[in-house]
Amino acid sequence: MADPVLPSHVCVLSDEVGVAGGAAKATLLLCELLAGNGSRVDLFCGSVPEDAAHERLAAASVEFHGPFIRAGSRFRLPHRSAGIRAWLKMRTSPHAVMHAVGMQREVRQYLSLPGRFRTFVWETTEALPQNRFIAPGMARLLGKAEALLVPSRAVEMNARSTYGFGGSTSILPFWVEDRGKGVVSVDRGKPRRFLFVGRMDPDKGFRFLVPAFEHARAVNGDICLDICGSGDPRGIPELSALRPGITARGSIDDSELDARFAECFAVVLPSLHEGYPLTLLEACSYGKPVIATAVGSIPEVFNGRDCAILVPPGDTAALEGAMLDLLTESPADYARRSADSRRLFEELTFRPAIIGALSRAYGTSTARVPAS
Repeated sequence: MADPVLPSHVCVLSDEVGVAGGAAKATLLLCELLAGNGSRVDLFCGSVPEDAAHERLAAASVEFHGPFIRAGSRFRLPHRSAGIRAWLKMRTSPHAVMHAVGMQREVRQYLSLPGRFRTFVWETTEALPQNRFIAPGMARLLGKAEALLVPSRAVEMNARSTYGFGGSTSILPFWVEDRGKGVVSVDRGKPRRFLFVGRMDPDKGFRFLVPAFEHARAVNGDICLDICGSGDPRGIPELSALRPGITARGSIDDSELDARFAECFAVVLPSLHEGYPLTLLEACSYGKPVIATAVGSIPEVFNGRDCAILVPPGDTAALEGAMLDLLTESPADYARRSADSRRLFEELTFRPAIIGALSRAYGTSTARVPAS
């Protein structure tokens, strides 16, 4: 079998790039991996990255191209201009590959323009109907892509049903960076902390998580719940008032996020909908057990694993029971979960496996695409 090979030149088009989770972090890690494997990488975004992301892109020798138009966000002009700029680059780079992350306005603008280039669209959502993170009219443009890249078979099935997509697909799971922590032990002398990391959105299941935690805390008072992520928690009714044992914050910097993961007892993600959640992979990088709802790609990744307790979405009692199960199990059982969590992380993020998946997606596993 031929060694996996990546294209010499890849253009990446995304709504944003950053050190936080979601499509922004996926974009950053994609660019770093491609550049680190010898590809020339041009990144086009509809928004300008924060300093931390910009520094990492520069360190990886990734060429960043912001939008032609910086004003007019109400009409998505920066994002549309980023799509036009990416299209212009592809017109003058006949051997380049376009990797579009997500299906936002800039990707729709790019695909709507004349011509057909080697384009791969990476689905970053669960691909369900009424998806808020897909630009209107995207589905009818997917036929211009050489393939739709999906993180799991579950998302592939959703995409074919929701978008009526009948073209080629390839499995390309998301990945997260390894902070080199291994299995981080919990200090049993301190209160055990459950951690939620994600977008401040009602679809994340806060109306079930908060009462589940409060019920569990009534049984076991020595626990806390830390909530952090993008957005303002004051916009979530369940988080708008102070509650004993619960700390809710918006975005935090990378070093503080590292501390939160390291000191937590378990990560909980009670989402009603999910694509392929990076938060759970990040939890596994620290060897942390996870409690999550069985939605999207989560069952495909975590079913049958010792590290995870999966519950039905919207089930407060099941969430509470999962928390109490973790709190009352033996240290040996908890250690077994932690070891399996780290083992799963290594299985999913082993660098050759990621490069192999990218190579298969691009169809470059036998010969390198010539430089443009």
